[in-house]
Amino acid sequence: MNIIVAGCSFSDYLDDNNYVYGDRLAMMLGAKYIHEGAGAGSNWRIWRRITKMILDGKLMPDDIVIIQYTGLERKEFWSSNEQTSTSKHREPYNNDGSLLRYKAKAHEWHKDKEANFLKMYEENHVSAEFCEEQFYTQHHMFQYMLKAHNVKAIFFYSRHRQQYPLIDHFKITVFDEGDEFRHNKDTWYSSEDNSHLCDKGHLQLAKKMLTHLKDINFV
Repeated sequence: MNIIVAGCSFSDYLDDNNYVYGDRLAMMLGAKYIHEGAGAGSNWRIWRRITKMILDGKLMPDDIVIIQYTGLERKEFWSSNEQTSTSKHREPYNNDGSLLRYKAKAHEWHKDKEANFLKMYEENHVSAEFCEEQFYTQHHMFQYMLKAHNVKAIFFYSRHRQQYPLIDHFKITVFDEGDEFRHNKDTWYSSEDNSHLCDKGHLQLAKKMLTHLKDINFV
């Protein structure tokens, strides 16, 4: 069994994290962990990476995929520019370029031409209404694709994206971290950062997810 978690920095390793909820959950299940959490990651990256795993035949019947959506404005852009930044908010793509992860203010950590492009994009080409329409159409298609391929998927209502519609097939498996957990300061990354989790928070979340997987007979 593989546990695959796809999401943004909430699901990723930050500087002070020794582990994340996905790898703790996999350990509890004796499973292999496949990490697709990404700082400044986008829903587009989630859809791309999970769909490619399906197309490449890399998802097995017992694998469990956890989908943690994030901000709707976020995108990926391919760049042919030589990589001049060691930022975690980009990743190599083939041998001739890299993918820039865009979210609000991304131009502040990217460099040179890329910073200028992302600033121009943010100031002139981001529409909240259009981002929302894109999300709902892509999310709808993504669900039916997962269902058609019999993927055991958990949509995760996290503090970064809650209460989006689900088709009946996934309503019975959806996982919500819950308001009590969201507001528990002992699980926050720091006293000023409630958008991410400390190690204790990741461990507690993994335990909650394990209980949920047992309740829905996934394990």
